[in-house]
Amino acid sequence: MADLVMELTNWEIYSAREVRNKYSLNRANRFRGSVVRDGHEYAVYLVSSNPYARTLSAIQGEIKFLACSTPIRRAMVFAPNHDVLERFGLDDQEAEELLLLIYPDSLQLLNNYHSDEFQSYLQSLVAGFAPTDSPFADYEADDEYVADLILNDIVKINSLAAYFHLQHRKKVSIICLDSQKELMQSRFPSARQIIIPNKKGVDSFARRT
Repeated sequence: MADLVMELTNWEIYSAREVRNKYSLNRANRFRGSVVRDGHEYAVYLVSSNPYARTLSAIQGEIKFLACSTPIRRAMVFAPNHDVLERFGLDDQEAEELLLLIYPDSLQLLNNYHSDEFQSYLQSLVAGFAPTDSPFADYEADDEYVADLILNDIVKINSLAAYFHLQHRKKVSIICLDSQKELMQSRFPSARQIIIPNKKGVDSFARRT
C-alpha cells in the first residue's frame, strides 16, 4: 500500500490490518487494504504478472464475500498488464463495482479522473443527458444510454454486455480513453464511442505492455 499512500490524493487509505480489525475479518484475506472516496470503500488487490489461476479465483471469491458480508461492496484490482486483468473474464459479481486497473499507471488516472477539471469536462460530453440508475450506464436520454467505462468497471461491462443481448433496446454510447477504443470496439462493436483524447491527461491507463 506504500505507493497508494504516496500517489493517491484526497483518498482515505487503510491498511489490511485496519480493515480486518474494523470488520472482524481473519488474517487469510488477500486484500492489501482499502481506499475510501465520497463515502465509497474499495478493497484493494495487487496481483503479479503471472498469477496462478487459483489466486485469481480466490480473489474473486473474496470480493463476493466482502460484498455480501461487509460494507465493502467495491474493489480495485491492480495488475502490471492487461493479460492478467482479462483473465478475470466477465463472471457475475456481487460487488457494485470492480475496477480492473494497470499498476502503477492507474494511480495517477484515479487522481485525474476525480479532479474537478476532468469531471467538468466529462459533464460537457453528456450535455442533454440525465443521470440514470441503470447498472450498465451512467446517463440516459429518451433514445440513448451513455456508459462511462474509463475506469474499466467489469461489473458495469458485464451488465452492458447483457443489455446488448436484448432484442429491444436504446442506442448506447461508451465514454473511453483513446487507448481503450480498440478493446471497447471488440467488446461492443455496435456502440458509439466518445473518446477522451490524450491531451486530457487521463490516458496513462490502458496501455498494453
